[in-house]
Amino acid sequence: MHRGALAERLKQTVQAEYAWRLCQTRGVCVRASRRLLKVYCQCDRAPEAVAQLSVLCGISGADPRDAHPWASSGGWPDWLFTVAAQLVCKFGLAAAFGAAGKLPEACTGYRHALAELLRAVQEAGVDGVNH
Repeated sequence: MHRGALAERLKQTVQAEYAWRLCQTRGVCVRASRRLLKVYCQCDRAPEAVAQLSVLCGISGADPRDAHPWASSGGWPDWLFTVAAQLVCKFGLAAAFGAAGKLPEACTGYRHALAELLRAVQEAGVDGVNH
C-alpha cells in the first residue's frame, strides 16, 4: 500500500496501479480498491473501474434491503454511493451497466450488489455522458 501511495505522489500511475494490484492479490483492501478506481477513472478505463466498484460493493457488506426510504443513496454507505455516482458521471449509466455485465471472473460474486448500487444511482437521477 505504501509503495502505491509513494508512486501516486510521484505521478507514476503505472507503478501505483501495479503496487495496488499486488496489495489486492494479498487480500481484499478497501484503500487499494478505492485508489485503483480513481486511477482507472482518470485513465478512462471504464471496465476496470466498474470491476473495482463491484469489489467495493462486496467489501462494504451493505444490505440495500435495510434501506431508509428517505435516504437518496438507497441505503448504501454515502462514500460508496458518491464513488458510484462519480463513476456514472464520468462514463455514463449505459457504460456502467454494460461493463457490469462483463465483469472479470474474480468479481462475479459481487455482480448482484453492483447492480443494486447502480440501480440506486439511476433512481437518484444521476447520469453522465453517453458513450
